[in-house]
Formats: sequence, C-alpha cells, structure tokens
Amino acid sequence: PDLHPPPPPPARPARRMAVPRLLRAAAPRLYSSIPAPAAIQPRAEDDKLLSEPLSHPDFFNVKELFTLKDLFDARVHLGHKKGCRHRFMEPYIFGCRLDQDIINLDQTMQHLQLALNFTAHIAYRKGIILFISRKRQFCHLVETMAQECGEYAHTRYWQGGLLTNAHLQFGSGVR
Repeated sequence: PDLHPPPPPPARPARRMAVPRLLRAAAPRLYSSIPAPAAIQPRAEDDKLLSEPLSHPDFFNVKELFTLKDLFDARVHLGHKKGCRHRFMEPYIFGCRLDQDIINLDQTMQHLQLALNFTAHIAYRKGIILFISRKRQFCHLVETMAQECGEYAHTRYWQGGLLTNAHLQFGSGVR
C-alpha cells in the first residue's frame, strides 16, 4: 500500500472554484474527499421497503421520538375529574385518584405512535394536513406550527359537526 498522500489537484482560477465550493457546502453528501466504496448491491428487502412504505409498521422511526418517561414527565397521564369522563374513554383509564382520572400511558404511547406514523405517511405522500383547534388559548400556537410545517390551520369558531357530519349538514354531495 502506498502511504504517501495523493498529489494536490492543479490550481484553478478563482472564478471556477466558487461554484464547486458552494455546491460542496450545500450538499456535503454529494461531494466527499473519501473514495466511494465498491458498488454495493441493494438487497431485495430494502427495495421492497422503500417501494412499499405502508407495509412497514414504523417506516419513519416514530417510536424513537418519545418514551414512556417523556409522557409521564409531560403529565400526559393526568385526566379530567371523574365526573367529566366520557364513556368511550373508559377503556383507556388506568384508574382514579382523588376524583381525577389517570390515563393508561402504555395505550396512549401505542396510539400516539400510530397517529404519528399515519401523519408521517400523509406528509411523505405530499397530502394535506389540517391543524384544528377550538381553544382560544392555543390558536396562536396551532397556527404558528401549521405555518412552520407548510400546512393549513383552522382555529376559529365553526359549527359543531361541520367536519364530522358534513353529509348531514350539506347533503350527499360532500365527502
């Protein structure tokens, strides 16, 4: 093996060097001083994974975004008062302490990961994501987040059932 470094490239005029420097700065992966490895043959399963991302349970690695401890530290487990409980929420309640519902964080974590994975697939396929909030104190936060993501937001008042019962409100022509 030759232990001497390769000779430096011949000097170029300053004008010609400006563009490659800009390209190297903008895309460091494309321009590297490390020689490219021998041709690597992609595996068939990798090709299938990239061509069919919906068949993979966690294509975007959303399971690594948060842990059970993160949810606990964010106090996600603290629910409403026992009297405010909706009957559809009962399977997700871990227990009750001092008349406050304690939410099961194991189920919350699973469902949050499913929701994040679904949303990531919509964004990956260049779908439209609508951020919605009816709470006045969160309007600015929701609108700012939607704007940063390049998506849409609606945080003003709307008639109840507008999004969930549109076929009853507007007739059968709406989907």
